[in-house]
Amino acid sequence: MKRKIVKNKKEFIDWVNIYNGRMNCYTTVYDFEVVNDNTKIDSSIVLDRLFLDFDAHDEPLENAHRDFMSVGNKLSSLNIMFNAYFSGKGFHIIAHGEQVNDIRCIQQYYTELAKGHPTLDRTGIQTNRLRRVPNTLNLSSGKENNHYYCSPLDFASLEGVSMYDILVMAKQRNPMITTGTERIVFPNVKPIHLADIEIEIPKPIGKLPIIPCLHNAIMVENPSHYARVYLTQWYRDLLTLGERNVSLEQQKEVNTWDMIRMIATARIIMPKAMVRLSAGRLSMSKEAQTLCFLAGANSIFSGEKLLTTPNPRINEDQELFSLLGLKPRPAHKTENHTEMVCN
Repeated sequence: MKRKIVKNKKEFIDWVNIYNGRMNCYTTVYDFEVVNDNTKIDSSIVLDRLFLDFDAHDEPLENAHRDFMSVGNKLSSLNIMFNAYFSGKGFHIIAHGEQVNDIRCIQQYYTELAKGHPTLDRTGIQTNRLRRVPNTLNLSSGKENNHYYCSPLDFASLEGVSMYDILVMAKQRNPMITTGTERIVFPNVKPIHLADIEIEIPKPIGKLPIIPCLHNAIMVENPSHYARVYLTQWYRDLLTLGERNVSLEQQKEVNTWDMIRMIATARIIMPKAMVRLSAGRLSMSKEAQTLCFLAGANSIFSGEKLLTTPNPRINEDQELFSLLGLKPRPAHKTENHTEMVCN
């Protein structure tokens, strides 16, 4: 859904009241002085805060809770002003600081803070980063019709509070509470062209532009999945500049190792995607298919023909799966919630 731009607190509250509980509601981490559909996102951004996202992923929530408490205690010892939240599947901290002109100042502060805290998401310091709206339901959390709120927390009173107690609190809305009174003074960093430790920005080759997401992927440690996809696409275009407009008959047969590398790349940049071996498996040996599964493929087209292309017979696939110890996933229906984003 297209982003919704709100210009004051009332518009924001009205928007939240309409969609809370119907969709996952997000807003931008940073505020903007001027925003419209034709405005570049970086042109008027107010860089005055640090967003920390502690995500346990598929591991116990206690891991994220431990890192959250450790960082929160460190900020509290410095009397830093911050807000804390349980997101429904992890924890958030928004620490307030003096406004800077370069997001790399915030990134440098973050890098020091992140050491020793493995659940802290390293893609958090980006100008286009989103966060959940406090006191809205996280429709991806809990069980059906029994979701958790993105719940504000009083960090000063969390010492000794268990993860179970936090989950109980997240069943209802809670008041916003700010801890600390001092704003972070973010460190100064050299401009990119003067820094002696930055990665050199690649120069365009021919007429192929360097897209903004590629620049972001280079300049931010552990870039977002979108940035990785764009980075891969850019290199793909770069490496195939001399191979455009080549007919299918003229193209060389895809090397098995190239196929395996492609699958591994897809798995890295899209870790939760279904990477499917489609038509053409008749030309692949069982060994080649096995290596594709090891590289990250987790789906196949089953049946003797895919449109006009022959496929291995079902019993052949069953024999291969039995040999490899792979168990087909039973038929299922995935619940899909629409995401709402608000600027």
